[in-house]
Amino acid sequence: MDNASTDPSPSSGSESNPAKAAPHSPDPPAEEFAEGLLLETLRSIVDELHPHIGARTTITLDSALDRDLGLDSLSRMELLSRLEKASGATIPVEAMGGAETARELLPLLRIPDPSARRSSAGESEGPSPSAADRFADPRAGDHWPPSASSLLQALDFHVRHHGDRVHVFLEGSAAPAGAENPFPVRFAELDDRVRRIAAALIERGLEPGSHVALMLPTGLDYLCAFLAVQMVQAVPVPIYPPARPNQIEDHIRRHAAILDNAAATMLITFSDILALSRLLGARVAGLKTVDIAGLIGDARFEGLPDSSPESTAFLQYTSGSTGNPKGVVLSHGDVIASLVAMGQAIEITPEDAAVSWLPLYHDMGLIGMWMGSLYYGFPLALMSPLDFLADPARWPAAIDRHRATISGGPNFAYELCVRRIDPERAKSLDLSCWRFAFNGAEPVQGRTMRRFAERFAPSSGFRAEALAPVYGLAEATLGVAIPPPGRGFKIDRVDARIFSRRKKAQPIADIEGFESSDEGSLAAGIDGADSEARSSASRVAEFVSCGPPIPGFEVRIVDERGRECEERTEGSVQFLGPSTTSGYYRNPRASAELFDGRWLRSGDRGYIAAGELYISGRDKDLIVRAGRNIYPYDLEAAVGGIEGVRKGCVAVFAAPDPRTATERLVVVAETKEGDLSTRQWIEGEIRREVADRTGSPPEEIVLAPPRSVLKTSSGKIRRSAMRELFEAGSIGRGAGSVRRQLLRLSLAAAAGYLRRQGRRLARMAYSIHVGAVATLLFVSVWPLFALSWNARARWRWGRWLLRSAFRAVGIRLRTTGGEYLREGSVVVVNHASYLDGPLLLAAMPAPITIVAKAEFTDNPLIAGLLRAFGVEFAERLDHQAGLVAVESLTSRLERKEIIGLFPEGTMHRMPGLLPFRLGAFKIAVQGRARVIPVTLSGSRSVLRDGQWIPRPGEVSFRINPPLDEIDRSPPGEDDEGREGEGEDDERAGEADRGSEAGLVAEDSHSHSPAEPSAEAQGSQWAQAVRLRDAARAVILSQCGEPDLGARHDVLGELLDSIRKQQKERQERMKGEG
Repeated sequence: MDNASTDPSPSSGSESNPAKAAPHSPDPPAEEFAEGLLLETLRSIVDELHPHIGARTTITLDSALDRDLGLDSLSRMELLSRLEKASGATIPVEAMGGAETARELLPLLRIPDPSARRSSAGESEGPSPSAADRFADPRAGDHWPPSASSLLQALDFHVRHHGDRVHVFLEGSAAPAGAENPFPVRFAELDDRVRRIAAALIERGLEPGSHVALMLPTGLDYLCAFLAVQMVQAVPVPIYPPARPNQIEDHIRRHAAILDNAAATMLITFSDILALSRLLGARVAGLKTVDIAGLIGDARFEGLPDSSPESTAFLQYTSGSTGNPKGVVLSHGDVIASLVAMGQAIEITPEDAAVSWLPLYHDMGLIGMWMGSLYYGFPLALMSPLDFLADPARWPAAIDRHRATISGGPNFAYELCVRRIDPERAKSLDLSCWRFAFNGAEPVQGRTMRRFAERFAPSSGFRAEALAPVYGLAEATLGVAIPPPGRGFKIDRVDARIFSRRKKAQPIADIEGFESSDEGSLAAGIDGADSEARSSASRVAEFVSCGPPIPGFEVRIVDERGRECEERTEGSVQFLGPSTTSGYYRNPRASAELFDGRWLRSGDRGYIAAGELYISGRDKDLIVRAGRNIYPYDLEAAVGGIEGVRKGCVAVFAAPDPRTATERLVVVAETKEGDLSTRQWIEGEIRREVADRTGSPPEEIVLAPPRSVLKTSSGKIRRSAMRELFEAGSIGRGAGSVRRQLLRLSLAAAAGYLRRQGRRLARMAYSIHVGAVATLLFVSVWPLFALSWNARARWRWGRWLLRSAFRAVGIRLRTTGGEYLREGSVVVVNHASYLDGPLLLAAMPAPITIVAKAEFTDNPLIAGLLRAFGVEFAERLDHQAGLVAVESLTSRLERKEIIGLFPEGTMHRMPGLLPFRLGAFKIAVQGRARVIPVTLSGSRSVLRDGQWIPRPGEVSFRINPPLDEIDRSPPGEDDEGREGEGEDDERAGEADRGSEAGLVAEDSHSHSPAEPSAEAQGSQWAQAVRLRDAARAVILSQCGEPDLGARHDVLGELLDSIRKQQKERQERMKGEG
């Protein structure tokens, strides 16, 4: 039952908005002050309502009061009160309720007397001069869009301002066949092609909200297809084409799991792999395969889609997704917020240019390079990753040719350049233009950066200060920490033994073979050390700084118990910021593991020193031996330096020993050597290297042929997959011929089809059972309620029927804390499912009046049934009706009734506690009633939004002690004693212990209070805010779901949906009238 929060938001699209038709406009001097006054007042209210995100909320005259600022109807009334007090104007309630943006209120602020001009935030002469542009980027101008909320809006901006400017240069194999190379693509040309593909997609039946997979190589088709899918308001899902014929089977298995999780309905691909793509279609139900070549026609999509910042921009599947795919949900607002924050950190200017070979299915290439170029409008030279891998010199050559200032890649790319670009070729390059050379996406090695600087700095004009190790991940929409441009890389050298045993990053001043400096290029080190120096070096651990968090982001380090660590103490890295994901698509378990309250778990380990982040490893890859932490990538880098071992083709992991039930340290290294004595020598060197660094040799060493070590699309070692191959004894075995792989795939597809049909039949049988139970419940309830029983008798029988129905379909109810219920109280519950209302009625040990949305009255049968249960309806989108509902509910409290509300006001499919609205708490304050937080768990998994058939499961209600925040006695009288309050919740018993006979009756005063003064109203609003925050904190700590209160975008998306439903309902009612 979707709850009506009694906080009606203004309906949109009204043609008779009083704010818009206001007759008076202030004179120019007053208008300037009125604008500042309005923005400052909004700022103060937003800071009070949302203190954890207020400072990061951009407030302009065009900010939507509900979606952008999170103001419900009661917050609007507080805004009205403060504005009237500060300006002396009288603002119609209807105008405040109907205003969609702050700009619509501006004409209503009449300030006739300059002496009356004062800020609502205090008695200062006027508002802060930066109130209107506190978060604006003053560098934007005509170079990039200052207010775009999506990539398509950014593209439209560039087309209108400079459509002939080149957006990308396509290099090498990325350029169209037979075209000039590099091939320039201008903004206007890109826009035209995108619109033609969008029109073709609509002709193919693609609907808004659908998920479309893109399996395309780097090139114009990829860029256009991505934006065309967004233009249709569908969701792109980038995946990568197969790279090697001998990995076709593994590729199909992994991507079938991703496409199934993404619920993709279309796969856009290219002719070279069309047959392979159809194999994917055989494993993914409902997937339509489309060749990009057939999507270019004469028809054009005109205009811009009405995509809100809150809607999903694309799904980014994290590298290595296998049996449990994790599709990061990124909204349009996330993308823009990330690009703005990273642009500020990198100090992007209109003079910048970039080069990228990074794959466009990976977040660093997709978001950091292409989307960054599209938003800021600087030219980008794009080449295929395969071109770079074939000849790494093409990368710096393109930087020289295009005079690029920004470029980068993972650590292995810099290592490839050092090893495969000879000094003579390096001398022919001019890299003096390269000001920001970022290094990320995998562990950054200080040794590699030193070698890169030594190779290219003296001969090519490259500056070591340009090297910038960065940190980010898809869950943050890429950027989290970036060092200041032009500073150079910073290395922290710490005592390895202390670090591994005590997790303390204790700096080392001077050790044999090292200089004491920790910045720039270290002259000595492991590279030139002999065996004696290498033994000394094993006592040193080097960690590279990734810089401070980018604007708007925070980073913290926590220990195993979730406590924040002190500086230079290693722990798990957590972050939060304005562009963090809302979770993983259709993966509630992984989403729950991602969030720690409002913080996101990165899965990385590290420490903070002097405000900068140092990454030490991954939580899941950490190996513990004899009390020491071993970081695989350190050993992999060291083993990769042994002669005969292929660099970057080493995997180190722990595997259980079936004989001793202990863990073995396993090293898998690729080598081309076939001579037995040479292989024995390599094994001996590996043992010595590992023993020097860990104190003991590895239990298992596997020398494997080339291409045995599995990697992700971005080149990271897939250690978990290698562990599975090792345990199966399959390392080094070929996948077999292509024919054999295709045969296995066909058999697996047939088996999968049979399994799907079996599950489908089981679901049908259960659905029929649920339908029968629901029909029986409905038929049984009406005769009972038709009898002239009193309300308590109806509640008792209705509760029994509901509990019986839930039990029949496998839903188990558990209620604790029944003794905390009080007559005349307001019960607030988190909202996760349409079943929450009936579940609450069945679970509560006493009669309760639940408030539901007025839309249920559209169905007379359902409305009559709910009224029989004592449900009261409230109009969420009609301001005046909402105020009437508040008065009605307050009178119920005076009659000692228990009122139940869902203060989130709505629900959402994804896990997470949404912001609480103030209506329930305003009712409690006005009625001097206690607020009882009740934590609901389990209903979301039983019946999610958008589903109609529930699943068996357990649903629990935890009734908490009443909050003690309200003065419930009239002025001048002391409050009555509060029996049973403050008791430890551990004493909570089963529901029947708090039955209606055991409810605590409290004295109340029957007289109605006089109309409160303005000061009293302000105090009531402050009390309601405090109660809201206290109740939400209790529920958040118990519900086990992430905190979505810091995301107005989620609430805005829901409000937009509600507003659309209300408009359709009003139009339908008019038609019936």
